[in-house]
Amino acid sequence: MALSNKALQSVNSLDFDTIKRDFIAYLTSQDTFKDYNFEGSNLRVLIDLLSYNTHLQAQYLHMVGGEMFLDTAQLRESVVSHAKELNYTPRSKSSAVSYVTLRVNANTGPALPETVVIPRYFPLRAIVDGTQYTFTTNDVLIARRSNNYRLVDVPIYEGNVIHEFFEASANPRNDRVLISSPNVDTSSIRVNVRESSSSSANVEWTAATSLLGLTPDSPVFFVQGAEDFRYEITFGNGITGKAIKPSNVIRVTYRDTAGPAANDIRSFQPLQLVEGYNVTVETATAAQFGQDRESIEDIRFYAPKFFTTQDRAVTQNDFVVLLRSKFPGLEAGTAYGGETITPPAYGKVVISAKPFGGTVLPQANKRAILEFLKSRASLAIDPIFSDPDFMYVGGTSNIRYNANRTAQSAADIQSAVVNSVDQFCASNFNQVNS
Repeated sequence: MALSNKALQSVNSLDFDTIKRDFIAYLTSQDTFKDYNFEGSNLRVLIDLLSYNTHLQAQYLHMVGGEMFLDTAQLRESVVSHAKELNYTPRSKSSAVSYVTLRVNANTGPALPETVVIPRYFPLRAIVDGTQYTFTTNDVLIARRSNNYRLVDVPIYEGNVIHEFFEASANPRNDRVLISSPNVDTSSIRVNVRESSSSSANVEWTAATSLLGLTPDSPVFFVQGAEDFRYEITFGNGITGKAIKPSNVIRVTYRDTAGPAANDIRSFQPLQLVEGYNVTVETATAAQFGQDRESIEDIRFYAPKFFTTQDRAVTQNDFVVLLRSKFPGLEAGTAYGGETITPPAYGKVVISAKPFGGTVLPQANKRAILEFLKSRASLAIDPIFSDPDFMYVGGTSNIRYNANRTAQSAADIQSAVVNSVDQFCASNFNQVNS
């Protein structure tokens, strides 16, 4: 039957009562139901049912429409999925890192070894307010007799080391290598592949972020966001990147981290001996750079900008976005051409960055930043680092309030104002050129 007269008008309404009133208005506009009492009849049940069904359909379509776009999606899974289309992997939790000096006490005994090997993931413990945190080394270290078995500026990372095993099925292309922990630090992921469960050959595959330069035999893996704050690992298809074969055994190793909770720790105790020798620890810098996972709004903001860089550093914005994506421990960063400084440094790009909870980056972090940017910049651009300059602003606030309209004391109001100002400054002023 074609709609006539006062046809349904609020077709875009999501409110149940509005939909119901519109149904009744439409029916009363028809000659058959012109004088019908919808409130006191059984037809009211049908009206409620139709309105309820329409209401659910409208809500469902509204949600579907909103989740289809990066700008309007509300569910994290939807935002992560849209970011995946832009080749953007949302930042995971980041392990706090401390730089220490390790010394193996091997200078006693009848025969002193030339070298002592400290294994990868050598564990150290820190206890703060009754909570235990585990820090580990990230690589195999060799302490030499010529250096008195002393290793300087060794980075140790917070987080429990987890090993997960996956066996490929008859159709490994359909397998999901889904990391169990939502607290994984994705920068720590290592993947080893064995031919089968009975094989002893163990090949380490490397992480890749693009398809550039990959061959059918390139042993690489890719990390991408998944549901419930987790991440999954994918492999090549045999054309761009080596493919996983049936019965392959995949071992995934990563750190399960507490993120920012481990920042500022500076006292560590080794948990085991090294080749029978004790190890002593001297802390050079307290733990820092531990960060929580990326928020939905940050993903929404950075994913399109990361896509425009195409994983290369050419423009000023490219350098800033790459810094943000690779080094989550940086609170602020900037880049500008060397020709703008005095005296001009043509062919240079100046990088400046501030870490969370500090002002100056350690030299090891500066070197890591420059090495990373040099691998992304063109041959004609040479990045250099410059420590940032800071402007400190002091303010005085005079607050007036009506004591008759609040139960709070002057001290309560003062505390609330100070907290609000601090939060505003932290959100808006701790950035470059803010």
